[in-house]
Amino acid sequence: MIRSRLALTAATLAVGALALSGCTVISNEPDQAAVDYNGGPFQAIQFDTCVKPSERAFKAITDNYYQYPAGQRTFVFDNATNGSGNPIGDNLAYTAPSKDQIQLTVSGQMRFQLNTEDCSVFQEFHEKIGRKYDNGEDWSTLLSVYLSQPLNRAITDATQQFGWAELYSNIDGAQGKWESKLKELLPTYIEQATGNAAYFPADKIGITLQKPAVSPEMQKSIEGVAQAIQDNRSQQERNTQVLSEAQGLEPLKALFNNDQNALVAYLAIKAGKLTGVLPIPAGSPVIVQPN
Repeated sequence: MIRSRLALTAATLAVGALALSGCTVISNEPDQAAVDYNGGPFQAIQFDTCVKPSERAFKAITDNYYQYPAGQRTFVFDNATNGSGNPIGDNLAYTAPSKDQIQLTVSGQMRFQLNTEDCSVFQEFHEKIGRKYDNGEDWSTLLSVYLSQPLNRAITDATQQFGWAELYSNIDGAQGKWESKLKELLPTYIEQATGNAAYFPADKIGITLQKPAVSPEMQKSIEGVAQAIQDNRSQQERNTQVLSEAQGLEPLKALFNNDQNALVAYLAIKAGKLTGVLPIPAGSPVIVQPN
């Protein structure tokens, strides 16, 4: 226990000494990575090293480091809002025309990962792209340019290869094919936007799409058609039932010698709709005087 306390005290003093001597401490969270540059007022600024997630590095006070998100990230595109009315996603849902020129609203999410594992790629990304967006601090704007726009383009091109009814009703698994086509197109479009496919590796990109939505007016039309189909099926079922019942009455018609009045009276008595009835056999001497 004494040795542990001594070791802890020594480590604390060492850190304090580094701080007093003018040291920059780079401390990354598990979902952060950093690029470090050294140099000062009288020296050229040069790249030094990359600092991995969860790592801590002690650098000269003249060093500058820039942190970026590391590991898998999710980009949500959806029109849903929270209780305050603010969008819950990173971007609103996209709209794209189907093959038959019906505008569809597309929601979902994209999984991606900035390549911080390859230090040379990470450095290049920072110098060519990150610096233009407050050294990566303006992350949302960076994503809107280099991921959102290629995603929008890929969604448009993929959606135009399917009819709206195919996607809306998932005919022959169209929604799965749609996702696959989008994932096939997206890495190429991201490469064209960024200039290097290695920045956001294709094997780290995943797409999940929700069922596409149509305009409110078209949704009402679809619901009307669906209701009409259901009403038609219900009428066909009623017609079948009536026909079956009519066919079941044939033996009774024969029993009453096709006397419709007698048949109706019998059915009314059986259904309990006609009470106080006393059957009088045919040929009976009883004489009935109707009111």
